[in-house]
Amino acid sequence: MHFLAGSPAHRHQLAEDPSISGAAAEEFLRRFALTNPGRTVVADMDFHGVAMKAGDKVMLATPFGAVDPRDYDDPLCVDFTRKSNTKTAFGAGPHVCPGSMLARIEIKILLEEWLPRIADFALDPNDPPRFRTGVNGSVEKLPLVWAV
Repeated sequence: MHFLAGSPAHRHQLAEDPSISGAAAEEFLRRFALTNPGRTVVADMDFHGVAMKAGDKVMLATPFGAVDPRDYDDPLCVDFTRKSNTKTAFGAGPHVCPGSMLARIEIKILLEEWLPRIADFALDPNDPPRFRTGVNGSVEKLPLVWAV
């Protein structure tokens, strides 16, 4: 919603064609992924010239893979027609989030239900949003305004 509050063209595109809500949800997960899983190094090693010792903690900045220009044309642009490949938005392999399918459905429903009703909204200029970073980034506060 933060992105959509500042992008009337994307809001109206979704409001006018709710059939693209699934593709839009995947594109949002690609572009605005929030998961940075942490791991512990289990054995001393050298990783691309970086010495790592057993017990070191590393944070994997998985969202950067979704904005790699080798994988995506104009990766910072939100494009609902893009064939998004959101492999890491919810982790991968044995560490994949068990709620990932529910989250996708919730995003899709939000887009389908909110935008036809309130297509024009913006960030509240007097009350800035607040975000939290870390292993899982989150939106703590997102004040929106719209005409009633």
